Amino acid sequence: MSVMGNVTTLPAGLVPSLDLDFINQRYRVNGQEMSFADVITFTRASAAAYYDSTGKMQMASANAPRLGFDPASGESVGLVLEDQRTNTFLHSANLTLMNLNAGATWDADPVMGPDGELTARVLNMAGPAASGVYRTNAANSTSQQAWSVHAKPISGNGIVRLQLGGAAYSTTRSVDFDLINGKVVASSGATGFIFKHRFGGWYRIGLTAPVDNAASPVHNVTIYAGDTTAKSFAVAGGQMETGLDVSSTIPTGSAAVTRAGDVGLMEAISSWFRAGAGAVYVDADSRTRSKGGTFGVSLGADSKNYIGLAYTAVAGPSNMVYARSGDAGPTIGPAGAAAHIRQIMSWDAQTVSTALNGGEVFSAAAPAGWPINATSLRFGSSHFSSAIAPMHLRRLQFYSQGLTAATLKELTR
Repeated sequence: MSVMGNVTTLPAGLVPSLDLDFINQRYRVNGQEMSFADVITFTRASAAAYYDSTGKMQMASANAPRLGFDPASGESVGLVLEDQRTNTFLHSANLTLMNLNAGATWDADPVMGPDGELTARVLNMAGPAASGVYRTNAANSTSQQAWSVHAKPISGNGIVRLQLGGAAYSTTRSVDFDLINGKVVASSGATGFIFKHRFGGWYRIGLTAPVDNAASPVHNVTIYAGDTTAKSFAVAGGQMETGLDVSSTIPTGSAAVTRAGDVGLMEAISSWFRAGAGAVYVDADSRTRSKGGTFGVSLGADSKNYIGLAYTAVAGPSNMVYARSGDAGPTIGPAGAAAHIRQIMSWDAQTVSTALNGGEVFSAAAPAGWPINATSLRFGSSHFSSAIAPMHLRRLQFYSQGLTAATLKELTR
């Protein structure tokens, strides 16, 4: 049997009664192939951006799942799940409304952007390090801010600087990017992010920094040359949001726009769920980087009766399993967290167990009143938390029996 590309030696006849393969877009219930819509109720109260297999940015309509692709490799990433974010940078597609500085100019005609449309413009930087564009973004936020754009080099050495400054910060925060070699080359008081697109030579670049003066809503955002070399870049899609990382593109007009969080729900579970014993397997890529928050997959009846897996970066990263009956029960799992998560949570009437990426099996006595009689499966937000941390959900399975420690390790290798 092959599990997520890993050839494993498993007990004969061990086949999941539920198998949601988001990478290959195949969904099986008791061996019967079904459509996404047949098995999952998916909600997101807004449109949202994702990348197709060519690396081109697309927009999914409200309540439509994003079965996305890595913008650099073109490989499927599975189901894209993100938390709610708001872009406070107005007229995000028209960066020519930013103020020119130190001899910078715009080319007159638009060029093709990361969405394949004429949504980008070429910014020419004359030579001073502060040549470029700036704007005061009056966002009333007291939390960590992230500023990002799409960019690609047209001429010169490929070095570009993003900055956050103004009264909200005790000092100017900046990150320098090398868009010829695709890397962060310098930073000051901020963390930089860079993601390559295979479409059109584009990059998504961004920085995030803490707010020092919570009483001030003044955030100066800039795109500068960063050195004295004359150069030019195509740029598109400015975004200012609260968070420790950058999220998918949120287009704005004359007002800020909020992208809602992604939630998957299965309520018709009686055909594949067994209450007495079972196991839930999750294969996912964490997109949290340094973000605080929780990603959840849970099987349960309500907020006090469930078994759930949470990735969290709050108070130390961890991948923990929560087993709750009447809101009481053990929390088990490894102390550290992994960016790529192959984790399983298994139970019977006496014991709850978990393993992560083929590592140590953690077990605890099941709580009184266990096992639960679950009525739904949730992912994105969960029975125990409405918070969502960015995640690519690759595969989700349910086995209608408890599993041995050896099988837990083998499944998660």
